[in-house]
Amino acid sequence: MLFRLVVKILVCWGILILGAGTSYGAAGENLLAWEEIQQHSIPISTVYLREDGQILTLKDAQNALDAGAFKPTPEGSSFGFMPDRFWFHFTLAFSTEVIPQEVETELYLAFEYTHLDNVVLYRQDASGVIKTVQFGDIFEFGHRNIATNSYLFPVKYVPGQTIRYWVEVDTASSMQMPIRVWSKDRFLEKQSSVRLAYGLYLGVLVVMGLYNLFLGFSIRDISYFYYVGYILVFAILQVSILGYAHQYLWPQLIQLNQYSIPSLIFIALFFASMFGRSFLHTAIASPRFDKALSIAAYVNLLAVIPFFYFPYRISVNVSIWSSLVTSGILFAAGMSIWFKGYQQARFFVFGWAMLLFGSVIFGFAAKGVLPLNLFTQHAAQFGSALEVILLSLALADRINRMTREKQVFERSAKMAMERKNAELEALLKQLNESNAIKDSFLATISHELRTPMNGIEGSLQVIEDATEDEHIHANLQAAKFSAHHMTQLVESLLEYSELLSGHFRLDESEFDMAAAIQPLVQQARMQCEKKGIQFLANEVHLSHKLIGDSERLQHLMFQLLDNAIKFTHHGSVKLEIVITQSQEGATTRIQVSDTGIGIEPLTCNRIFETFSQADSSFSRQYGGLGIGLTLTKALVDKMGGTVVVESELAKGSVFTVDIPWRKGGMISTTRTPSVCAPVDSAKQILIVEDNPVNQMTLRAMVKKLGYTVVTANNGQEALTVCEGQAFDCILMDCQMPIMDGFEATRCLREGDTDNANTPIVAVTANAMSQDRERCLSAGMNDYLKKPVSKDLLGERIQLWINREKKEMASKKAG
Repeated sequence: MLFRLVVKILVCWGILILGAGTSYGAAGENLLAWEEIQQHSIPISTVYLREDGQILTLKDAQNALDAGAFKPTPEGSSFGFMPDRFWFHFTLAFSTEVIPQEVETELYLAFEYTHLDNVVLYRQDASGVIKTVQFGDIFEFGHRNIATNSYLFPVKYVPGQTIRYWVEVDTASSMQMPIRVWSKDRFLEKQSSVRLAYGLYLGVLVVMGLYNLFLGFSIRDISYFYYVGYILVFAILQVSILGYAHQYLWPQLIQLNQYSIPSLIFIALFFASMFGRSFLHTAIASPRFDKALSIAAYVNLLAVIPFFYFPYRISVNVSIWSSLVTSGILFAAGMSIWFKGYQQARFFVFGWAMLLFGSVIFGFAAKGVLPLNLFTQHAAQFGSALEVILLSLALADRINRMTREKQVFERSAKMAMERKNAELEALLKQLNESNAIKDSFLATISHELRTPMNGIEGSLQVIEDATEDEHIHANLQAAKFSAHHMTQLVESLLEYSELLSGHFRLDESEFDMAAAIQPLVQQARMQCEKKGIQFLANEVHLSHKLIGDSERLQHLMFQLLDNAIKFTHHGSVKLEIVITQSQEGATTRIQVSDTGIGIEPLTCNRIFETFSQADSSFSRQYGGLGIGLTLTKALVDKMGGTVVVESELAKGSVFTVDIPWRKGGMISTTRTPSVCAPVDSAKQILIVEDNPVNQMTLRAMVKKLGYTVVTANNGQEALTVCEGQAFDCILMDCQMPIMDGFEATRCLREGDTDNANTPIVAVTANAMSQDRERCLSAGMNDYLKKPVSKDLLGERIQLWINREKKEMASKKAG
């Protein structure tokens, strides 16, 4: 159907061309009747003389006319691009009919080819006076008498008068001399309709350009941008060909006006070639045509500037032949790719066929091969309009094909995605199961490691209290330090695992900053003394308690101090804590500085990454898990703080941590009695622990504190014991055979024995973040992680016994 339509269009064009055959008018004599002029414009018949290398004056031309050297100018003829000057002659003889006095008698003599360079018009009236007018596009547009794209000269209709005209033409453009006489009203009507038609034509080009530009941005296809560039440049080219560019765009730029047509042709051919390459996918479908189009594109682009310096006649001829060659390559490329089965090429082929045919007609008319008429003069516009429509259809067809391909792709992608989702769900399930197993494994490992570590550390404390030998004390301190370091490593692994799993939670409780950091300061001082380096620490003075996770604070400070001491071999390690208080809270700045080996600048950017150390040999030279600083950064982030490192190689490092806190209650200024002081031995403590070693060490520590101790091996035993006697405090393990601590606590709270309200402190190796909440939810009053020190144990027992005393006293008073 599309093919038949194109064939019909081409046949109609052929008929129009053949119908515009060459005919000859009278030998330059034109008799004008008033009625005829009022109805339509009158084409003027002329005779011409080609100078053929001679330079003639007006007198010479008149003599040549008298000698019969002038020849009739074929109607609608173009002489093409000729190097010689031409002379034309014609007369206007007005009929003797009477004209009403009230009628406007002014006429326009119109030279309708706007690209003539230099024209001298000689006008001889009945009195024999000759007037001269010079015009052409070598002058600025303001040089014209009437502002229009044609050259207009007023002529008054005087019945019976005869006016003789000679026209001297010197032009590098195509030699065309279409002349008409118009009545003023008819000319204004024609101008209005012509401008409307050209406006609609150019409007269609601009609208199609903007529409395709929008599509290009929408689907991100470069073909549309090349096409839009081609349309817009082609529109400006048509404006220049029609003479409106000289009128509206560059009225004072004479050289640009002269060379705009070949330059715009070259630029349009560049965009057309690139559009063809992109739209037809020639790089894949036809590499040879792709190479040819690529050469054509860049040759046309590079030809723009140099041809400004060539004579116009050469530039315009080269541009015309270049357009024919490039259009031919585009047409051949489209045909070749269409024959290969690319159906989207069919609109492309027919579109370029229309433009190619229209351009050939226009070019041959300009060169004088074909006659000039309304159709041949506007063949390029007709062809371009059809081409724009067909190429827009091609792009629309491409969108339809892309939509269909997208739908097919989406269906296949959806099916593939469903399969992948199923696979991912299975993998996610396996991953969750693996994470659950890992978390369970780490919790079990932590529990199993803490249980013997509690026995070790507890036993070492008991031995330390029982011996007075200084030599043994030194060894005990070393053993205690190693055991505590082992516990810290287990703590680091556990916290790191919780951070990765997302189950990590901070504990929010009141604590005394000075008391919290005291053990760390003592431990750091002992480590520095062993290495022979100096340890400096300032005192912390704070009137209020802080609310936050003191245990995590101790842990991150331990990591910073441990790193500083580990990498410092001489000099000092300094801990400086500055507290800034406000009405709502306080901010602590913890700064750990050392004179150690330092860190390279590039390494500073990644020391907080997981398992990152200064170099691979450090794990052998200095030891460590490689997660200390990663854990520190994660803990600080969780607390809403910041950590910054400054370091210089071989000079030391400074780690600065800022953490915000909420304010708690006031810190009591009265001295708290030592937990190791003698207490009421009548107070009974029940220890529920299944591990014999832990039971033994706990029993020894509690007895050392001065309390009476009763033990139970599991929760069931504890319930039985609690039925027979009352206790002042119960130390409850969580994981035990027969009945665990959680169940035993719930049974005690729900029972009606004397121990239903007895304080229960969890002493457990369950050290995950949620374990504390689980213990409190089960009804326990407090939570201690193993291994536990004697001092901390005594502090908590005394705290809860004293609290119970106060509660009982208040009940009696009530």
